[in-house]
Amino acid sequence: MTELLNAPPNGGGRVFNILIDSKNRMWAATRNYGVLLYNEQNDRWDQVPIWENDSKNAVIVNALVMQLAEDKDGKIWAGFSRYGLSYYDNKDSTFVTASIKNLEGVVDFSKGENLITSLYTDLTNTIWITGRNGIYKYDQITTSIRPIIEYEKFKIFKWQLYEQNYTRSNWQYLDCK
Repeated sequence: MTELLNAPPNGGGRVFNILIDSKNRMWAATRNYGVLLYNEQNDRWDQVPIWENDSKNAVIVNALVMQLAEDKDGKIWAGFSRYGLSYYDNKDSTFVTASIKNLEGVVDFSKGENLITSLYTDLTNTIWITGRNGIYKYDQITTSIRPIIEYEKFKIFKWQLYEQNYTRSNWQYLDCK
């Protein structure tokens, strides 16, 4: 992977998920390179930019993305560690953070403790999201999110990495009650 990206070795480019979409494009969700899109002409993986919240330009980010999904309209969805639920804008060839109604008590997926671990889109175009703290249902039309189940005991985790080459990792539960 690092040769195809011109990235330093041991750069943490672990791939968590590969998606081949309805247009036969190949996407990869990675640990440190965000979302990659395979470029068949150049036989390499290109990082896909995302719009920064306060920026007028899309930027390449080194972010954790664990899951990709495609909805029935062909929209590609990703769960970014710093940007939360995002979708691919074909017009600008960038990811954009999804609008979510700001309801009190609704999970903020841009925070590390709420990392999106899985995405699934059903036939109604509802996006089902699993994360460290529960299962959620996102309605694209109303931009509302509803918790299905939340794991109260697991509200705070500590990501503990050890060994310099990141060959092993460990979840450690912290009881904060």
